[in-house]
Amino acid sequence: MEFELRPRTMDHGPRTSIIGLGNPLMGDDGVGIAVVERLARLTLPADVEVLDGGTGGITLLHLMEGATRVIFVDAVEMGRAPGAIGCFDLNQVDAAEQGALSLHETGLPQVLALGRELGPLPEMLLVGVQPACVAPGTILSPRVTDALPELVERILRAVGGYAILLPMQAEILEKLKAIPAGWQRRLYFMGVLGEALVPVGVRPVIVGGNAVEFYTLGGYATADIDLVVAERAEVDRCLAAMGFTREGRHWFSEELDLAVEIPGSVLAGDRSRVTEVEIDDRLVYLIGLEDLIIDRLNAFVHWRSARDGEWAEQLLALHFDEVDFDYLRCRAADEGVGDTLQKILSGLEP
Repeated sequence: MEFELRPRTMDHGPRTSIIGLGNPLMGDDGVGIAVVERLARLTLPADVEVLDGGTGGITLLHLMEGATRVIFVDAVEMGRAPGAIGCFDLNQVDAAEQGALSLHETGLPQVLALGRELGPLPEMLLVGVQPACVAPGTILSPRVTDALPELVERILRAVGGYAILLPMQAEILEKLKAIPAGWQRRLYFMGVLGEALVPVGVRPVIVGGNAVEFYTLGGYATADIDLVVAERAEVDRCLAAMGFTREGRHWFSEELDLAVEIPGSVLAGDRSRVTEVEIDDRLVYLIGLEDLIIDRLNAFVHWRSARDGEWAEQLLALHFDEVDFDYLRCRAADEGVGDTLQKILSGLEP
């Protein structure tokens, strides 16, 4: 094969083996091999290995050896439309049903039956796609080719906790490109990024200029997305998987005209006040309004940034009826900007 398979891990901890099955010289029967080729190009965790299982046979028992979980990928005759995807728990499927799932003369049913005689088998999942044509040829049919991105995503989600590694789907890329470059595209992208990080429990929070841009509905202009997140390595890995490249402190995507920076790991404010915004069924998190105002006041007072003082005033004017002034005044006093806050409020209050 042209791709490099991950070598076997030598530790005795939990290990997931993703095994592609099929014959790439028989049209859609090669879909399992095509999927593991794609997976092998990703930076997978150390406890996940990607293997070419060919057309099955007794060698599958060797490939499964030492794994705590095995995910098979194969063309499966399900009587459905070409390109349809199905997932089957092989630990719960009986031998007769397993036979119906196999396109190979010596496939999973016989191998698993022998494996059970030799000892306990690992947890096993079959992710299959309905073929359109199994005949001599090296090209997958259009419907099966179109199913490849979803197959990869299904498998990565099945691994559990590693959905951040999935390549950004073509339809999401096209939707992002269709949104005019600016704060709306950045927010939509943060919804996509946040969704990808959900399985590993990571919740990045937008801070800085991009947060000001949101609360002023684009009145403020910035070029990048500033995030606060404790688990930076997870976000870095996700951005890399999405096609971003790192230059210094920033991650860039020329294709999407987006830049991301993670200036800190601790939110300067109260996490319970983080604003949640739903965009196309995805959640985006932004620093709370009061904490953002304090951030701008700090820049005005301590960094002598007159522009930030103007934006603190703008934020207060735009959201005057929404501000928790008790909390705001308390934080301002703690940060040494209480007098400045009061001067601004004196000019805004009726």
